[in-house]
Formats: sequence, structure tokens, C-alpha cells
Amino acid sequence: MRRTIVLVLAMAGCAMPEGGDTPPPSQQKWYGALEIYSDPPGAHVYTGNTYYGETGENAPVRQIWDAQARSTTGTLTLKKRGYKPTYQTVYIRLDYGSKAEAEQHYQKVVVVLDVE
Repeated sequence: MRRTIVLVLAMAGCAMPEGGDTPPPSQQKWYGALEIYSDPPGAHVYTGNTYYGETGENAPVRQIWDAQARSTTGTLTLKKRGYKPTYQTVYIRLDYGSKAEAEQHYQKVVVVLDVE
């Protein structure tokens, strides 16, 4: 005598989207902001080939980052005549749901330059 066994698995709360076995990535964009200072002041700040400005005595370069992740890293390049170019990788917390909100919570970064 032959028996057929039917196994039924019930998984609560594990629904997957139609046509795939992994959920789609979040479409939420997150924002974070940096205040970049240099010691000494007067350094030109770049990320890649993009120029962001010059650090002042009490006037940092301010930059907003955005991504769909909650954090990211960026590499800053600071240049000043008489000093070695300085490359600084920074961790950027992207904790805010809007650019305006991120602008209320700048993360302070101080980069110390070495004399040539």
C-alpha cells in the first residue's frame, strides 16, 4: 500500500513580494551634515573632484550628504599652501529624514594639517 504525505508549512509574517524572494530596498532617503574645520584654518576642502570651500577661523565648510543607507563614509581632501595634502575618511551618520532636519545637527570634523 502506497501513502502520500502532504506537508504544509505555515509561516506567519513572512510574506515576500510577488516575483521575488527578497524584499525591495528602502526608498527612504536619509540625510547627514558635516561641519569641517582645519587646523590651521584656510584649507580648501574637496571630495573627489568637487570643491566645497575654504575653512575659516570660525567658519567651517558645511556639507550635506544623503543616501538610502543610514550611514556612509566619505573621503575629504584638504589642501593648503605650505602644508601636505591631507586625506581624511569620515563616517557620516545619516540620521535625519530631511535636509532641513540634518542642518540642525551638524557633525563636527577637525582635520589637522602637517607642514611640508
